[in-house]
Amino acid sequence: MHKQSLALAENAPEPDDTRIATRLNNLALVYWDQFRYDEAEPLLVRSLEIAEQAHDRDDADLALPLNNLARLYMRMERPEAAATLVDRAIAVWQGGDDDAVFTAILLDAKAEVLIGLGHYDEALEPAETALRAREQVGNLEKTARSYHTLAYLYFKLGRHDEPPGCSNERSRRGTRPRQGAS
Repeated sequence: MHKQSLALAENAPEPDDTRIATRLNNLALVYWDQFRYDEAEPLLVRSLEIAEQAHDRDDADLALPLNNLARLYMRMERPEAAATLVDRAIAVWQGGDDDAVFTAILLDAKAEVLIGLGHYDEALEPAETALRAREQVGNLEKTARSYHTLAYLYFKLGRHDEPPGCSNERSRRGTRPRQGAS
């Protein structure tokens, strides 16, 4: 279906490049989920190229395609290629919307890249900041993922006695908020 949607968008009498970029991205994510990374990569590269042509170089709308390609490179065990993309995604996003969820996603990506490069000390700050953002949003699944990342970092750094990411009293006590409490 994604291939058909892409073909229709590309062959439209007046093709909308941003729609083509979105369809390329969606098809790439299907390949990604199927572990067909080599097929996803050119689609994400093309999606980013289209987005770069449609937007200014520092436009916040570039953060998503930059992040998606960086994450794919991490899956392909290419942290060097991912590093510049993540840094650029963070830079353009800082000038954009103040969306805590996406900010946490970008910071988590930065931490993953630094871990992939073996820069564990440097990965702590973005990992801890992502955790704090996710705790504020209240997404338990993503918060748990951030704790997992921090636990791995603490292990690699030999900080075995320190509970990862204890950014608030509730975390230190190991309790959850009451239902309906904010």
